[in-house]
Amino acid sequence: MKKIGIITFHNAHNYGACLQAYALQQYLKSKNNEVKIINYDSKIKTYYNLIIPAFRKNIIKYIFQLIYNLKYYKTRKKRYDSFQEFIYQYLELSDQHYRTEKQLKRYAPSYDYYICGSDQIWNIDLVGELSDAFTLNFGAEPIRKISYAASIGKDCISVKEKQLYKTKLSHLDEISVREPEAQKILTDLLGREVQLVVDPVFLLEKSQWQTFTQGCLSQTEKKKYILVYSVVKDKHLVEIVNYISEKTGYGVIAFEAIPFHHVIKYVNDASPVQFVRLIQDAEIVIANSFHALAFSLIFEKNFWIVPHENTNSRMENLLKLTNNQNRLIHDVSEMNQRDLFERVQTQMVGSKLKKEIEKSKQYLSKALEME
Repeated sequence: MKKIGIITFHNAHNYGACLQAYALQQYLKSKNNEVKIINYDSKIKTYYNLIIPAFRKNIIKYIFQLIYNLKYYKTRKKRYDSFQEFIYQYLELSDQHYRTEKQLKRYAPSYDYYICGSDQIWNIDLVGELSDAFTLNFGAEPIRKISYAASIGKDCISVKEKQLYKTKLSHLDEISVREPEAQKILTDLLGREVQLVVDPVFLLEKSQWQTFTQGCLSQTEKKKYILVYSVVKDKHLVEIVNYISEKTGYGVIAFEAIPFHHVIKYVNDASPVQFVRLIQDAEIVIANSFHALAFSLIFEKNFWIVPHENTNSRMENLLKLTNNQNRLIHDVSEMNQRDLFERVQTQMVGSKLKKEIEKSKQYLSKALEME
């Protein structure tokens, strides 16, 4: 039995972060490995988890943010508690809790393998640094170090950043990323093979995710509903949701208190398990989130993706891979050309995506010497 330590943004209160960590751990455990999430407090944890916002130099923006957070304190606290409960119930954490990088280096956990990833652990713009923690620059020399589906979060990097990435990543035994752009950047930079792999949520079968949500009660008492998950407020998304709701007669369940028509309820304090179950039970999913798209595909849901100005290429790549490019909608006027009840392409189980999933599993098998 191999001992594996995973380091990622496992404790950021973000659905994608928690669920990708859970999926990678569960998949590796299913291969008869002993797997722990290294319980390290990253800067991104603070970014996502604050109930009361940290002080900002722009005092006006800070005051408005503070007032907003205090107004919705009870809801935000409930959401905080639901994420904390998920982390400690569903993720198997290391015995040692590392609160600083210095602690991690000084008392490095003892495993046969370290895995960094998935998520935007190499995104300097998001985290503010290329951390030694998330590039595995710690631990004894015999430990085999690999990345899985790591992301740099952008399509190009500066000359200064290139040197930093080269210095920090050259020691890794195996490297894989989740975006083609990152694969090209790092292949050219490091002069070695960098693999492209799928997000960890795809490593688990549909039946495994159904088991995962089995104990989570339905939110709607069998009502047909449209689930809306918007990571960025967007007027086009609101117009599209209202249009589809009017045409179908379905009510709306949303994660943000946006004034949609025919709202059944807002679920802004939902746990990661409830997030998956809400997608599983939805009639239609409308979102601008990668993981909402990923779970819509896993559960073979009717969905529409509304891109926003900060959207990266991940969603477009996944839509192309599954032959669902027509599910990308920019404006409500485009809905006149769409059949709202047409089912999405469900051939993904035997298509390109399945092949990519198998390639990703083979990568892990080889990197972890499980073959």
